Amino acid sequence: MNSSKPIITAVDIQGMVRHWLATPVGSYLGSDYGNDVKSFLQYPESAGMSQSLIAKMRQDIPVLSALPNGAINIYYQDIEPDKRLLIVDIAGSMISSDGVSVTVGGR
Repeated sequence: MNSSKPIITAVDIQGMVRHWLATPVGSYLGSDYGNDVKSFLQYPESAGMSQSLIAKMRQDIPVLSALPNGAINIYYQDIEPDKRLLIVDIAGSMISSDGVSVTVGGR
């Protein structure tokens, strides 16, 4: 009898983060699951808000709590004068706020 446990893969985690990035806070009745990326993007990157967003992400996606500190990073990318993307780096896998996986540096 095979008693193997289900394994959560990097692809699964990317999907969870994509869903979280696409879900505004208050989208689920009675739950504060989700993010407020639109208001977050209004602050300069140097404001130090990324740690609070990472903490919220870890709270909403418990599997991320298994990752060590420093395994999740957040970056901005200005792509037009009036458009900014949020990029979440989870142990080398990059996901942008528009739900697209980002390839950086030929990875």
